[in-house]
Amino acid sequence: MSYYTHRISKFGAGVFVKGRREYMHVGSIPASMLAKPLPNTPAPPLVSPKFEVRKVNSGSPALFSTRGVSLANRGFTMIELAVVLFIMVLAFGAVGISISSGNDATTIKTAARDMISALRYARGQALMLGEETTVTIDFGDNTYYISTRDKVYQIPQNIQVRLVTAESEYSQDGRASVRFFGDGSSTGGRLTMELDQWVWRIEINWLTGLIDLTDA
Repeated sequence: MSYYTHRISKFGAGVFVKGRREYMHVGSIPASMLAKPLPNTPAPPLVSPKFEVRKVNSGSPALFSTRGVSLANRGFTMIELAVVLFIMVLAFGAVGISISSGNDATTIKTAARDMISALRYARGQALMLGEETTVTIDFGDNTYYISTRDKVYQIPQNIQVRLVTAESEYSQDGRASVRFFGDGSSTGGRLTMELDQWVWRIEINWLTGLIDLTDA
């Protein structure tokens, strides 16, 4: 049984006549010449081809094949896995640095606020009792205490503390004090607390005894 059919592609119209294929430009084919199936001739079955992109070698372009293998089944190459792992390591490192930096900021901020509370308490005691009250810092142990209380407060060891105050308030054993008087005034000074790149400064006004905290 004989039949013929046609196929149109971007290159033109291909006409198949008993196994022979001829190409001509689409524009040159009149409608009356388009291939039609012969009477009583069954149409050939339509098959949807499946394609995959396969690279023949490193120097050749990608070729098409009709093996029917899906691109999703190729898996990952070692280079792709290495790139993914490298990105994950960088991401976890950045998160670790961020967490550490946040912990340092919280630590020094808490220590500075505790010191301010102690200084303000000492000033309040001096005003209320009408007598001198001191806050003494031991630089060797990183501790401080208030003269009207027995409790010793600990400053984290990784925080560096410096105090600039009246020379009379320094002692030979590595201690220095801020003294508040009954009228609210003080010896004044500047107390600096530092942890890595974080620096907090506490200003004590000698005339009024007021305390201010600044983030340097």
